[in-house]
Amino acid sequence: MADTSWQEGGLTYSNRPPVGTTLGSLNNPTASNTTYEVPLDAGRIQPGGPVSLAIDSTNSDAFYVNSNEATTNRPQLVLTFS
Repeated sequence: MADTSWQEGGLTYSNRPPVGTTLGSLNNPTASNTTYEVPLDAGRIQPGGPVSLAIDSTNSDAFYVNSNEATTNRPQLVLTFS
């Protein structure tokens, strides 16, 4: 996402920034309570500033993510640089 000015407390579906360039994809159907690794095209990420990432679907399969306030199975973003 090119727009990094959004604030978590004010973000809704209606005012979400547009999704930009695809950095990675997950081609398999997803399942609940499962960890997925998605390699990103690091050459498209601008170093030295904030980075906004979006999860977007290109099909009708459901993709559910618990909220940050969930007591179990909170979403995590783990970045590994190599």
